[in-house]
Amino acid sequence: MKKNVSKLVILSMVCSFLFVSCGKEPIEESELLFVGVHDFTATPTSNYLVKDGVTDYKIIIPDGATAKERTAREEFSYFFKEATNIELPVFEDDDFEDLSTVDHYISIGETQMLKDSGIEIDYNELKTDGVRIVTVGNNIFLCGARDSGTIYSVYDFMQVTFNYSQYTPDYFEIDKDVKDVKLLNYNVKNIPDIDLRANGFDYHNPGSSNYDYSHFGYRMRMEKGRGYHFMPVYRLYDYSSQSVTSTNTNTYVPYDVWSVEHPKWFSNKCSSGKYQLCYTGHGDVEERAALVAEVAKKIEFSLMHFTPDLYPELNVITFTMEDNFNTCECEECQRQSEKYGAQSGPLNVFVNDVGALVEEWMNQPENEPYKRDDFHIIYFAYNAYDPAPAKQDANGNWVPTYPEVKLRSNVGVYFAEINIIDYQKSLFHPDNQQGKDAFDAWEAISDFMYYWTYETNFSYYLYPYDSFSFNNSKKVYFNNLIPSISILNKCITTSHLNALICSLVKHKNSVATLVLTGML
Repeated sequence: MKKNVSKLVILSMVCSFLFVSCGKEPIEESELLFVGVHDFTATPTSNYLVKDGVTDYKIIIPDGATAKERTAREEFSYFFKEATNIELPVFEDDDFEDLSTVDHYISIGETQMLKDSGIEIDYNELKTDGVRIVTVGNNIFLCGARDSGTIYSVYDFMQVTFNYSQYTPDYFEIDKDVKDVKLLNYNVKNIPDIDLRANGFDYHNPGSSNYDYSHFGYRMRMEKGRGYHFMPVYRLYDYSSQSVTSTNTNTYVPYDVWSVEHPKWFSNKCSSGKYQLCYTGHGDVEERAALVAEVAKKIEFSLMHFTPDLYPELNVITFTMEDNFNTCECEECQRQSEKYGAQSGPLNVFVNDVGALVEEWMNQPENEPYKRDDFHIIYFAYNAYDPAPAKQDANGNWVPTYPEVKLRSNVGVYFAEINIIDYQKSLFHPDNQQGKDAFDAWEAISDFMYYWTYETNFSYYLYPYDSFSFNNSKKVYFNNLIPSISILNKCITTSHLNALICSLVKHKNSVATLVLTGML
C-alpha cells in the first residue's frame, strides 16, 4: 500500500472539480434509482474469525478450480494477510473424504462444499457478476456469477469485515494489525446496478508485473476493455486470422478480399483506410442479397467456434461501422435514406435481413450445439447513422417511419451519440432535449439497446467533466426505458486523479471521502 500521489496536484484538481460542480442543477432524490441489489447484512456472532491474532480458519477451493477462482483465492489470502498478518492454509475439495465434517472453512467459488451446504444460489438473479456471501455454522461461503462474481465477493467480504476500499492501483485502505474480529453471520447479496461494465483505454488492467497493478481491474470490477463480452468476428474463414469485436465491418467484408469480385458491396466514398459498406448494393438486388448472406455466414462462423457451452457470456456480436465518414451516398442509398427519413434506414433493413438468416441457420437441427436463445446482433447508430428512422405521431410518440425499419427480436442498436449530449447536465435538462429525443426515437425502433457515452473531456483529459448529474439521470431514464440496455462509458483514466474520480463515480462517495481516508 503506497501513497505515491502528489497531494498538491490532487488537492488543486479536486478543488477545481468542486468548483465545477457548483451551479449545476441538483439531482432530485426521486431521480436516484438503483436497479441492483446491495444487501450487506452481516451481524456478529458469539464466535471469532480471528482471536488473539490467530485463526482456526482455512480456505477451500474447488478441485480443478478455474483461473478466476484461483485469482479469488489469491486475493483473499493477500488481503486477509494485509489485515491480520495471517497466512491462511489452502485446501481443495478432494483433500477431504467427507466434506460434511469440514469446519471453520472459507469456501471460495463453486466448491462441492457449497453444493452440499443447502445454500440456494440464483445465478440468473446474480446476472453477470453479482455476489453472494453466506455463513452456515462456522463456515463462510463466497461465490458469484460467472467466476468474476466470485472474485468480487472477496472484495465485498473485505469491505464488510476489514473496511477495505481501493482507490488507485497502488493505494488501498484496509484495517491493519487486526487481532480480534468476530465471525459475522453473512447474508450478503450485491448485484451491480449496471451490468457489463468496461473501460475504454485499459487503464484498469495495465498488465504490470506488480501484483497490485495487475489486479486493479478486478478490484475496480472493470477487469477488461471494451467489447470483452462481445463475440469476435474473423477477417477470414480461419480461426487464426485477425478477430475484432467492434468497429468491424471491414473485418466482416475486407476490401482487399472482395472489392474486385463485388465492388457494389462498398461505399462510393471509399478512397483509403477502413472502407464502409453499401447496404443497398448500389441498387443491385442480387449484390445486396449476396452481401447479406456473406455477413450472416461470418456470424455463423463465429457461432460455431464460440459455442455456448464454453462461452456462455458471448451472447452479443456487433456489426459496427468503421470510424470514419465514408458512408455510402450512391443514388439508391440516397433514395432509401429519403424514404425512411434517415441514413440508418437502409442499414436497419439490411441488418434485419442478416438477423433472419442467422435465426434460420440456428434453428436447423444440425446447428443445435451452436444455438443461443438470447443472441443479438447489434450495429452502430453513429456518425451518419446516428438519427433513427423514426417520427413523432399526432400524440407526440415516436414511431418507426416504416414497419421494416423496426428491428427484429435478435437485432439491436448500439447508440453512440457524440455530438448532441451535454454530459455535464442531467439528461432531463432542457439543453439535452434533443439528445433525449434521439433516445426516444431509437427506443421506438429497437427493444435491445447498448449505449456508448462520451463523458471524457478529450480536449483536456486532466480537466474531467462533472458528469455526476448525467450519470444519475441516465440510470433513471434507461432503467425505465429498455430493461436490456447496457452502458459503456468511454472513460479515459490517464492519471491517479482520474482514477480517483472514476472511483468516486463508482462508489457514489463525496470528494470529502478522500480527505477523511487520508488521500489528501
